[in-house]
Parts: sequence; structure tokens; C-alpha cells
Amino acid sequence: MPVFEIKLKMLKEMYHISLNSEEHPMKFREAIEAATCMAPSSQRIKCKGKIIPADLENWDDYKDILADGLLMMIMM
Repeated sequence: MPVFEIKLKMLKEMYHISLNSEEHPMKFREAIEAATCMAPSSQRIKCKGKIIPADLENWDDYKDILADGLLMMIMM
């Protein structure tokens, strides 16, 4: 699976972050931390009505919805 450009919304801010679906999901959370200064343990990421679990091991369950321009939200 390829690399996707994801739109990430947190409050009124919009971030563009790359998601490599072959890497561990923690790498994506670390990229979010670099952009937003929010620790991975505090991130509640919502995508298409589902909360992405913090202990996710791979992106296999989400391969159907991953696409360029996908909007994800960080819930506070």
C-alpha cells in the first residue's frame, strides 16, 4: 500500500500529514506530534466515524478508507 497525504483537523487548524500505510501506525502518531505538539498518548484520532485505537498494530483494517485527501480529526 502506498503513501497517502492526509488532512488532519484539530480545532480550527488544518494540517497535511503523510501516512505510509506500510509503517507502524505509531510513526503516523509521531508525525502528528511533530506538527501539533500533542503527545501520541493524548491523541484521539477519528476517521469516518471510527476512533483509531492507540494500540493499532497495522493499517490492514483501514485499507478500504485510506486515500489521498482523507480527512481525519483529533478530538480534544
